[in-house]
Amino acid sequence: MLKIYIDAAFQSKTRTAGLAIIINDDGQQTPYKIRIEDVYDNHQAEFFALDQVLKLLEVNEQLDETLFIHSDSKIVVQSVQKSYVKEEHYREILKRILMSLEKAPLAFVKWIPEKENRGADQLAKQALHQQGKLMSWIE
Repeated sequence: MLKIYIDAAFQSKTRTAGLAIIINDDGQQTPYKIRIEDVYDNHQAEFFALDQVLKLLEVNEQLDETLFIHSDSKIVVQSVQKSYVKEEHYREILKRILMSLEKAPLAFVKWIPEKENRGADQLAKQALHQQGKLMSWIE
């Protein structure tokens, strides 16, 4: 069972975002930070964070675990739960996310308040400002 926290920080002037992923596996916590460019808005950045964690899990052969993914983005969580998003900007990435989630035996994507996601929030801000070691974008 993996307990995962994700978040994104977005800067509209530069259209850049910092993505944060924290994976808890049997008490061992592993943080990841990614900085990306050409981001449409904060919501898109939040979708990218979920997409990247699923790609990371697949690369690390952990997608066969039970997943508990926590996000403070209501649009991301609701879109995954409904398998639908109104805005066209997010449809393709939601499609990729849903396809990845199908590979997991059991996956829960849950909304949590910002105050319960402070660790991921801090990492996302660090990634946005390029502080510390950043992970590369996973294709």
